[in-house]
Amino acid sequence: MTTMRNSFKIANKMLLTMGATVIAGGMLAGTQPASAATIKPGPPVSGNESLQEELDNLAGDGNIDAVDDQTGYEVFTTTSTGASAVLAFENSALANDEEFGIYKPGSTDPDDRVTLIDNTLGPTSDIVPGDGLQGFHLAPDGNGNIDVVDDDGNLVNGDPDAENFNSTDFGFFLNQTGTYFDNTFYSEASLNPGGKQQSLIYQGNEHGNTELDVPGLLNNRTFEDTDMIVSFEDSEFIDDNFNDMGVVVSDVEPVPEPSAMAALGLVGSVIALARRRRQ
Repeated sequence: MTTMRNSFKIANKMLLTMGATVIAGGMLAGTQPASAATIKPGPPVSGNESLQEELDNLAGDGNIDAVDDQTGYEVFTTTSTGASAVLAFENSALANDEEFGIYKPGSTDPDDRVTLIDNTLGPTSDIVPGDGLQGFHLAPDGNGNIDVVDDDGNLVNGDPDAENFNSTDFGFFLNQTGTYFDNTFYSEASLNPGGKQQSLIYQGNEHGNTELDVPGLLNNRTFEDTDMIVSFEDSEFIDDNFNDMGVVVSDVEPVPEPSAMAALGLVGSVIALARRRRQ
C-alpha cells in the first residue's frame, strides 16, 4: 500500500506540473498558436521602408518590435461595438491589384470573403495611408443568418458575399487580382500554399501608453489591446519583408485555436484528478 501511495504522489506531481507547463507555455486563449513561428522580416525593396520602419512611423520608434512583438494570432471576432479597418502603409508594386478583407475561418472559397479595403478602384498613385476606413459589424439579420454590415447597417461595400456570412469569427485575407498574379493569402497559415505564414499581426498595448499615427485619421489614437496591425507579405517566394500592405484593425479580439481550448480542458482535468487523488 505504501508503494501505491507513493506512486499516486508521484503521479499527482506529474499531473500538476503538466498543468502548469500548459499554462506557462502559452496554450490558453489569446496566446500565440502552436503553428505560428517567429519570423525575421527581410529587407525592403530599394526605395521602400522596412516593416520595422513602418511600425516606427505608426507607433513611435521602438514601441513595436517587428520580431519580438509578433502575436501569431490568426482568427478574430469583433467586440460589442463592431470594428473598423484602415490602410496604414503600402509598399507593394502590386498595390493597385490588391484587396484586404475578412473571410470565414478554414475556408478558401471566394464566396466566403468580404472585401473591406479595395485598392483596385484607382491608380497606385492614389493609394495613401488613411484610405479605405471601413467600419464593419457581424450582425444577425433576424432570419437566423449573420451579415457583414457597415456603420449604417448596409452590406459592406454592397458586396453580396457580405450577406449570410454566418460566422462570428473571421480571419484576414489579401487578394491579388492583377494580370501577372492571382493569389489569395490568409492569416491562417494552414490555408496558404505550403502552409506558409503570409501575415504578421501585432496587438495594442494594454497599458494604453502607445499612440498610433495614420495620417488624417488615427492621429494620436491610443493603441489598445483590441487594436491589431495586420501586415501582409504579398509574394510566396520573393523577399518575405512583410511590409507590402499594413492595415490597422480596431475593436477586434483574438479567438483561441481549438488546440488552446483543448489544453484549457486538459488543465481542468489535471487539477480535478489531482484533487481526487488527495481525497
